[in-house]
Amino acid sequence: AMVNLMGDDDESPKLHDQREFLSKCSMLMFVSQRTYPEIRPATVKLSTKYNKATEMDMQKAHRVAEYIYGSKDTHCLILAPKSMKMVSSADAAYAEHTDAKSHSGGTVGFESETACHFAFVSSKQPVIAKSSGEAELIAENKVADTVEWAR
Repeated sequence: AMVNLMGDDDESPKLHDQREFLSKCSMLMFVSQRTYPEIRPATVKLSTKYNKATEMDMQKAHRVAEYIYGSKDTHCLILAPKSMKMVSSADAAYAEHTDAKSHSGGTVGFESETACHFAFVSSKQPVIAKSSGEAELIAENKVADTVEWAR
């Protein structure tokens, strides 16, 4: 069993043919934008491995794809919002990537008893944050851009 989907494994051999990995990552990116926002952090992490993917990275991509195939019948229940009040949330993982950059994530949606979000943000931060507080501010700024777009 795979212990850490987001971790790096430097000992795993590099894939000889990167095309299948690139194809699978492209599919995962498309699906994460359209239907399965919860896979976006793993998809962003895998997409940083373009042209240098290892066999372990391919196994991780297969694992994410298996999640999609296994949950396709029970996914995407969208309920009407109770108001048109917009709400958002943001979070950051400090120094998550190997180049010391942090990872931003967040949602934008309408106030609701259940999740009624229409926009999801998950991306590697473009700069290196000096602290976890600074990483949080960068994440909030990223989500705020989506809120401005939605207005």
